[in-house]
Amino acid sequence: MQNARVKSTDRHAILAEPSRRAILDILRIAGVPLSAGAIAGRVQLHVNSARDHLHRLRDAGLVRVTVAAPAGRGRPSLLYSLAPAHEATADPWRAFAAAVADQVEAMPDPAHVWSSAGERWGAATATAVHDKPPHDTIGAVTAILREAGFEPEVRTQDGIVEIRLNACPFLPVERRHLHAICGVHHGFLQGVLDGLGSKVQVTVLEPFAEPQVCIARLTLPADT
Repeated sequence: MQNARVKSTDRHAILAEPSRRAILDILRIAGVPLSAGAIAGRVQLHVNSARDHLHRLRDAGLVRVTVAAPAGRGRPSLLYSLAPAHEATADPWRAFAAAVADQVEAMPDPAHVWSSAGERWGAATATAVHDKPPHDTIGAVTAILREAGFEPEVRTQDGIVEIRLNACPFLPVERRHLHAICGVHHGFLQGVLDGLGSKVQVTVLEPFAEPQVCIARLTLPADT
């Protein structure tokens, strides 16, 4: 079969297209097969463009195609899901993270654990990059988020900084781990700010406030 012969380098080339990565993220989070139309709506693409990307992902062995049960006249719809091999073995670190997440969820206060882990990670990242407080805290935070793979965009209005995170480099394997990842990210962002010596506070991190976009809102101190 063609997808069995696709080289890893070819897969990297296929996944260089952001829309294809977004499609895989959607399928991973959904946890159920989706039609091309449903996927197109979530990634804001024309359905024909979505189908083209899905076919490329199918040929690379990353997506599986099944036929929906017949419903009335016409051809049954095609449904798309992550290929089992990709879901289970494409990234062994995801399987490791899932095992750790399951263990943490059995602890008394998992939300605090995720947040604390993120804060330590963020503070360590900030101090590794800056040995003294930067003149532009928000610029420094944005640069760190960009380097981490979040593809951030910043908007500021009335003392509130909104950071739009257009990509998530750590989407969970299973939907039940989504809150864990978001908890770590919330802590990471606050830890970065603390590590930079800033008084800016993360007010909220809203997961998937828009399709494929998480939004963090920061409150600036009155003297900023």
